[in-house]
Amino acid sequence: MAQDENRSDGAREADHVERAEDVPAATVGAGEEAGLAGQVRSADLVADVNLAQGVTYTPGELRVLRTGYVFRVNDVIRGEVPGEYVTVNDTGGVRPDGSTVSTERSFRLVPGERYVVFADRVGGELWLREVLQVHDDGAVVADASGRVLVGFQEGVPLAEAEPTFEALRYVRPVARASAPMEGPPDEASEPLPDQQGGAALEAGRHAPVDLGAVVDYLRAAQRQGSAPPDVLPGQGGGSSPSAAGPPVREPPHNIEGHSQESEPGPAGAGTAEAVLSGNYVTAFQSHFHFLPNDDNWAWSNHCRGSWNALVDNRLGLFAYKITTSDGQPIRDRLPVAGNGQNNVGVLSNAQMTAGGYDTWDVLSANGVCYTWTSGNRVTETDILVNPAIAGDEAQFRKTLTHEYGHALTLGHESARMALLYPGTFRQPPNHTSLWYSRADDHHGVRSMLDWVNANVAEGTWSVARFTDMATWSQAHAAPGTTGNLVMTRLVPETVARGGTAAVQFVHVENRGNVPAQNVRLTFYLSPNEVVSAGDHELASFTWNTFTTWWSGSLTVRIPTSVPAGQYFFGWIVTTDTAERSSSNNQALLLRDHTSGFAKVRVTVT
Repeated sequence: MAQDENRSDGAREADHVERAEDVPAATVGAGEEAGLAGQVRSADLVADVNLAQGVTYTPGELRVLRTGYVFRVNDVIRGEVPGEYVTVNDTGGVRPDGSTVSTERSFRLVPGERYVVFADRVGGELWLREVLQVHDDGAVVADASGRVLVGFQEGVPLAEAEPTFEALRYVRPVARASAPMEGPPDEASEPLPDQQGGAALEAGRHAPVDLGAVVDYLRAAQRQGSAPPDVLPGQGGGSSPSAAGPPVREPPHNIEGHSQESEPGPAGAGTAEAVLSGNYVTAFQSHFHFLPNDDNWAWSNHCRGSWNALVDNRLGLFAYKITTSDGQPIRDRLPVAGNGQNNVGVLSNAQMTAGGYDTWDVLSANGVCYTWTSGNRVTETDILVNPAIAGDEAQFRKTLTHEYGHALTLGHESARMALLYPGTFRQPPNHTSLWYSRADDHHGVRSMLDWVNANVAEGTWSVARFTDMATWSQAHAAPGTTGNLVMTRLVPETVARGGTAAVQFVHVENRGNVPAQNVRLTFYLSPNEVVSAGDHELASFTWNTFTTWWSGSLTVRIPTSVPAGQYFFGWIVTTDTAERSSSNNQALLLRDHTSGFAKVRVTVT
């Protein structure tokens, strides 16, 4: 049975969990542009560099680690560098004993290696925002997760489905096999539309784009102010500028502090064995909270519940601290970094500094999960939410559920339909559900829990078995490749009675681990936002058995009996198998985040 390894010493405190069931939901706002094309235009510095040295230190007023990376500059793509070297700061680092402190956005870079770095200027200092790995003298470029880039589409890099190189992260998920896509429904369906890059990747491995092609693409994105023409798999190549790069020399000593490279931790820390096993949790995490706002506290319950559904352990994966005298949750405890206690809170910049954390200006995020590890085991997680989004119910729910995923060792996932996709503002509010974690997120956590049971202590986790069909107003543009999440769409949106339309980027999944039987996906036109079986049915598609997920395009026909007018377009998925939740079985056609996820009105003529 999993035990709480961060239990408070105070006899007046105890742990509690509420199994918050999934119930109906709310709305959200917009955010910045996605993809490398957008990042190169917003960054203050983009450069091809070699890492000369990484110096880990703790600023005097903080309790977390930072690393100052000193790079030798080979080529500047955007911005200016006054000399031969440039220092870029990052959150996170490694202590002399091999333990780590980091966030999900922290990069763990290696001296002597070559990178393309993206950095923003905050208060006169440069802070790392994105990194690409450069290998084989510039012949191969990979993303931060280690996936080799093979092209670009709509400003987003296309990469191989599985990593070839180590991820540039301190916390790395346990290795897992990809969940294969279901076959199409019994009725005819079509692949996802206009995804030549994704289709090419599915056909097999392709030659990587080299550093020259990447630099050319980024420069074109900066000049044009929009995404350059696509570079699809097989069209890569490039001029390979400065292929080998100059040798790395000793940089000027412009940072004082402890160098993690010059004084490594104990033998075995950060070795290949650690990479193979990944990081893990062996106990439920019971958090102290600073959520004085009643709405934030109420919303947080379903964020925990979405993950707690994965185990049958008494206190789940996430519990919260209560006072034993009255059983009330502790909601007024300001978090303190690195104190051996788990924390959740909505903190201002001043409160972040007082608790020993970086400010939101430095972090540049809606939320963050600071993670402490020792020997690959997670020992503390502090989950913090930016007050700028704390009043937006849907965005708060998405952000906090996302950060809980990081507390369970999940990294960002840009190759599949997942809540852990970087940038939750791009994901629409659920139509009738308050659980935001997706099937891919669950698959990753189950892989970690199974690994703990097999390699650390048998029976640590009682992995729950259930069925839970779900559908969303969004799909991944090319599953298995790094790419965009795109909204489901109807083409055309004005249709004559008796005419047909294509429903593109449909996504259906089973969030559980027990196959669903006799699954039916039905599309409707509704005069209001409440889609039901009593509305105008357009088409229905079935699977005899449904185990994982399916994305694709389907064709619907408008019955001649439908009166002319405007309608909402929605769909419902059902199954004969008992489900963990039925609140996530409906979705409604929406615009993307740039229009505030406006509901689409379909015109029937």
